[in-house]
Amino acid sequence: MFNILGKPRNITEVIRNRKISWLELFYDLIFAVVIERITDGVVEHFSAESMGNSFIIFGWFFWSWHETSGYFDNHGNDSTLNIGIINIQMILTGIAAIYIPEAIQTHYQHLLLAFLPIELMLIFVWYAISRFDVAHGPASRIWARTYMVSFVFLLAGVFVRPPFNFIAFIVALIINYCAVFFANSALKREYTTIKMPYILKDSLIERYGLMTMIALGEMISGLYARLDNLKPIRLFDFIMGIVLAA
Repeated sequence: MFNILGKPRNITEVIRNRKISWLELFYDLIFAVVIERITDGVVEHFSAESMGNSFIIFGWFFWSWHETSGYFDNHGNDSTLNIGIINIQMILTGIAAIYIPEAIQTHYQHLLLAFLPIELMLIFVWYAISRFDVAHGPASRIWARTYMVSFVFLLAGVFVRPPFNFIAFIVALIINYCAVFFANSALKREYTTIKMPYILKDSLIERYGLMTMIALGEMISGLYARLDNLKPIRLFDFIMGIVLAA
């Protein structure tokens, strides 16, 4: 039942054999756009530099997706708060994807700006959890504080020129990924206290599989887009591309 005054589900409220919701699947589809824009940007301006930029850009979007997916795996429900979070994240991700092609060419200023509200949203998410879920509070606060440090670097990157904005972008990304290491001891105490095994849930593994299918779908779509004629050599390349994707 839709709960107007709902709050995030506590981490101790484990849903056995949880199935991914339609809203989570819809959220994942925005990353088809992200992957398409990254790959098209690399193909159009192929170089070692653009390849390196693509890894960094994908790292940011993957971090955003993984954090939101992990949050919903542990705390998701049909409350207004959670439905709002996933919809806002989807919109912010779509806006950030607009600036991928220029970032591939090392123009990071707009993408830095686009990730500021995403970082703020995840700071809000983990501070909210620290208020609603007492058991998960200590680790959640570490996550939120870590992302606040990352936010400062992102904000600084907006106001400095290249290559310093690029350096700030990378440092902020590294800090985001290090949050789990900073919170490691708090997580151990938490799971010991609530007597829960620390495992990767089947529903989250399924999300990883779906993300992989999206990437493979984009690969096949790209193969079709470049099949402009049916010369034997091009047809052979196309068939081999499909085989490699499979």
